[in-house]
Amino acid sequence: GGVPVLCWAPGKWFLERGKIVRGLIEASEPGRILIGDTTLRPTLWPEPCLMRFAAEKGFAVIAGSDPLPFAGEEKYMGTFVSILEGEFDLTRPVPSIHAVLKSLRGNVARAGKRNGFFEMLRRLKANGASKAR
Repeated sequence: GGVPVLCWAPGKWFLERGKIVRGLIEASEPGRILIGDTTLRPTLWPEPCLMRFAAEKGFAVIAGSDPLPFAGEEKYMGTFVSILEGEFDLTRPVPSIHAVLKSLRGNVARAGKRNGFFEMLRRLKANGASKAR
């Protein structure tokens, strides 16, 4: 019953893995999955063609901080977000947000900031080092 989000990450959206992402977008319907734009996509990096393709097909493109699984990443929580509009019932928060997310289409308003190119590299390198331990 969750809402799956296919988040952007270097390597996932290009070459052979990019073909898998494209196939998933082509085989799915808007509302079944969301496309995630993350802090890891550098600020000067243009929106990937697959992300634009998904938005043109009606898939919602949402923002998220998407912290990596190692110490220090908690500082990125909430630094890049989507601005959502919709009905929200305080007595039923989970079904409310689920309905809002499922109803989103195309590019959703984003706020906050993504990393610069060197910050992205530093974070990815640190993540690789933490996995090696």
